[in-house]
Amino acid sequence: MMCSTICFVVTRGIMGLQGPIYSGTGCFHRRKVLYGQFPHHTTHFVDGRKASEQEIKKSFGYSKTFAKSAIHAFEETPFGYLSKGLLNNNLEAAIQVAGCGYEIGTSWSSKYGSTCEDILTSLVIHRRGWRSIYIALNPPAFLGCAPSQLLTSLTQQKRWASGFLEILFSKHCPIFGTLFEKLQWKQCAAYLWILTWGIRSILELSYALLPPYCLITNSSFFPTMEERAIFIPISLFIIYNFQQLLQYKETGNVVLKFLGVRETVFEVTKKETCSEVDLGHFTFDESPMFVTGTTILLLQLVALLMSFIRLEKSGSAVLEEDMDFLSPPFTNQLS
Repeated sequence: MMCSTICFVVTRGIMGLQGPIYSGTGCFHRRKVLYGQFPHHTTHFVDGRKASEQEIKKSFGYSKTFAKSAIHAFEETPFGYLSKGLLNNNLEAAIQVAGCGYEIGTSWSSKYGSTCEDILTSLVIHRRGWRSIYIALNPPAFLGCAPSQLLTSLTQQKRWASGFLEILFSKHCPIFGTLFEKLQWKQCAAYLWILTWGIRSILELSYALLPPYCLITNSSFFPTMEERAIFIPISLFIIYNFQQLLQYKETGNVVLKFLGVRETVFEVTKKETCSEVDLGHFTFDESPMFVTGTTILLLQLVALLMSFIRLEKSGSAVLEEDMDFLSPPFTNQLS
């Protein structure tokens, strides 16, 4: 759902700013942009001056062919890849650069401190002043497989939330990019909306605990049925569930790190192919990740039972009871 929202809503909404945010797939990058060049530079610069030969080796390694091709990419001059002699050299250079130890002694990967390297790459590029564009082709130019298991989907979203918070509380925070670099403030707001996604779960958890609390204590945080203001939460209830239905249809450990308890681990998300699963089915597995949601659901069921036993309808407990029916997937799995 998060990926769907970013791709089809946020992406189109920020096209008029510095452009869409790179989310890890379905994208083409210019080489000189990935190599760290600024829009107004025509060669490789380090700290505002032209890079020396040693600094170029530090950035691109010890492959002379690769370094030479990078310089041509900076200057936007042809490199002659198709000539017979250069083709053999390029193949050898590609094998060398792809080696596991090539980055030793270089600055490769020194700027990454997050499990969401795609958003961080996008942020660094936009901070330099570059713009991106969004093209929606029909049929789509890129197709991919989304997780079809709830546990896999939650694992993926946990990794996203962890990586987002790492970026938010690091030197790469979009606010710093707006104050000291070339990130537009509206683009900064778009990044902040994404990076604070994990924090919003705390507010959602608190809100999920309100209905059972009101039912148990026979109190209310909604307007009463006699008040006209009752139509406001009813409208929000309908709109929210309709939005969740659309997102569900389309989609098919940072705190501990900051406390020094553990490091954030990049967890690979399993993507099933068409031959492995039945299309259109979303499956459940056993995992400790379901403890929080199951606990809240059981608390809501207990609160509903207490409300039915009392048979008291004073206040606006009707809405609180309706709020407790927002988790049908978990309810089905408990049966």
